[in-house]
Amino acid sequence: MSKYIIGIGDSYTQGQGSITPDIHKQYGDDVFNNNHRLPIDKDERRCSWVGQICNRYLKDYEPINLGQRGRGNRSAAKELYLNDLDSTSEKIVVYCFSGMERFDFSQKDEAFASHHFYAMFPNPNEKSQPLWKAYAEHVWSDQFVVVETILNILEVQNWCKLNNAKLLMVSAFDCNFYRKYFIDNLPGTKKHFADLVDWDLFWYPDNYDSFLHMCIDMQEKGSPEVENLKRGAYWQKYSNVFPCKEYITPCCHPTNKSHNIFARKMSEELRNRNYV
Repeated sequence: MSKYIIGIGDSYTQGQGSITPDIHKQYGDDVFNNNHRLPIDKDERRCSWVGQICNRYLKDYEPINLGQRGRGNRSAAKELYLNDLDSTSEKIVVYCFSGMERFDFSQKDEAFASHHFYAMFPNPNEKSQPLWKAYAEHVWSDQFVVVETILNILEVQNWCKLNNAKLLMVSAFDCNFYRKYFIDNLPGTKKHFADLVDWDLFWYPDNYDSFLHMCIDMQEKGSPEVENLKRGAYWQKYSNVFPCKEYITPCCHPTNKSHNIFARKMSEELRNRNYV
């Protein structure tokens, strides 16, 4: 029977920024441009934690990387339905969460053939995206994103139960994936909804809030500014800073080395849980 590790998530799963020195040498610093159109998607996916965990650490598993740049948690959950996955094979699904503020729509035109979804963000100052402004002013709230996230998680939990899959959940960069945050942002009569989530399935690598927070700490080596960086200041410090740092890229993503470390730690976690 075939065995698969299926990664669902955004660019942190897809592998943006995870390229090798050889690929960087071939294409230059444009590999770290968030909007690049270089033909390196296959390389990024191979170098992502999804590729590296199978190629380096769990070699009897095949990687299926369903991550997509810029997407949110809603589309990540639904990709499980849209990729003709075998329901009988042995599978581990790793749900690597994006920011809870992102909301995904299915593509309305021919773009659906290559990318099933696009995401909007609650940004009232984005003049080219009036939908984002409406979302920010009339829809988005901490309660809204918590409820949506619970529903997304339930969808994946149920899919895994029905399709012979084990599930591991981890945050890419959002630091709010904790039961307390969910409870705090539900109204009094609905706080029990937080426990529809199986919190035992969450993994916090080395007790960090997320993949990114682990990278920041490795990069800063205990600097006193780490906590500030973890709350968003990382973007100002690392964005478009060349040459590429050891653990965080100029597009503010984990480097190839970081993906390797994350993959190794994840393989250890899967063994500890008797998933493999």
